[in-house]
Amino acid sequence: MGRLEIKDWGGLELILSERNLLSLLSKLYTPGSAAAIVIGDVPPGYNSLLISAERDEKHYSSESREGEPAGIMHPVTERVLAAIRTILREEELEIE
Repeated sequence: MGRLEIKDWGGLELILSERNLLSLLSKLYTPGSAAAIVIGDVPPGYNSLLISAERDEKHYSSESREGEPAGIMHPVTERVLAAIRTILREEELEIE
């Protein structure tokens, strides 16, 4: 699925394959999906890592963010995300 690595600088790095990252993204638009994946390859002392996702509408309207908007992204990234969202929303309509 993926792996979690402890870095020399004291941080953690979560490494997902492109396939797993896109899978998590697609689960956001799959009715009944938990929109989560579990990573079992974790550092000693841990059993697993649960990675969850939520749609922007929910995430950026949450009380914990107090209405704070999404951050700025590179224009190319924004265009790619818009294209992916278009595809996923079309698929969502066909799945239901």
